Amino acid sequence: MANRELILDGLAWAGIDELVRVAKISAILVREAHRATYTNAVTKTRIKEAVRDTSPPYGRGKAICELVETEFKRQMVIYQQRQNDQLSFGNWKTHRAKHDTRLNDAYAFAFDRPTYEPHNHYPDGHSVSGTEDWDARSAWDDKESERDKGDKCLAITHWQEHVVALVRCQNGETNYHIATRMHKGEIVRTRLRRHDDDLVQAAISLGGPRVRAALAVGVRITTDWIGRCTTVHYTSAHKPEMVIPWRSQRAEKRENDAGYVRSYEINTLIMGRTEEDDTPNPEVSF
Repeated sequence: MANRELILDGLAWAGIDELVRVAKISAILVREAHRATYTNAVTKTRIKEAVRDTSPPYGRGKAICELVETEFKRQMVIYQQRQNDQLSFGNWKTHRAKHDTRLNDAYAFAFDRPTYEPHNHYPDGHSVSGTEDWDARSAWDDKESERDKGDKCLAITHWQEHVVALVRCQNGETNYHIATRMHKGEIVRTRLRRHDDDLVQAAISLGGPRVRAALAVGVRITTDWIGRCTTVHYTSAHKPEMVIPWRSQRAEKRENDAGYVRSYEINTLIMGRTEEDDTPNPEVSF
């Protein structure tokens, strides 16, 4: 049986011309080098052994070894590029399959924003030497800082004909808010006072203590994402429904006593298009 396999293997090698023989030997060596994780695993001695393993010999051992060595280097570059492409494609498919990726893509499409891509690091690492390298690094950093990095979306849903999204940051800056839009119309954004991770938490924080108290005793609550208000539905006849404005914020830049301009967060009450500064409200018992 062993002699039969040897004869068949010899006939297979004998049936191909020299160029194909060189390419086949090189392909075998390339995969050996890949499994060894470094190209130096294939030495000239190993090349000679691979050539001698073929049969029948052609009497051009040294010439064929030189051809195999040249072809091996060429195929190694192609093979490594193919492996990198497959790895990159696999990473891309994994990235596309993530829930966060699909969520941010849906938000970017609905609100006409760039796809979320946070700040990137300099591709050549942190070791920079020489004036030209520093100039290239500075130019890259300037371009990166000017790039619109998109918005990070935490949750998205439909409310009637509108799209409602909970957004954590805009263009790299933290800004927890609710964004609503009908088709391709106007975008309305309502800033949150707290950092909530889902729409349920956001709805409770927007309603404030009255909503939390009502939920504690089992009173039904509805959130009007478009009208920007919350309704408490009482079950008893002597208490009518209560419409509560949202507890929101706005960012305002002011100059302090030292002459520096700082950004302050001003608490506001919002209902629909009406906005006013928040003032302490008396506690309400349920």
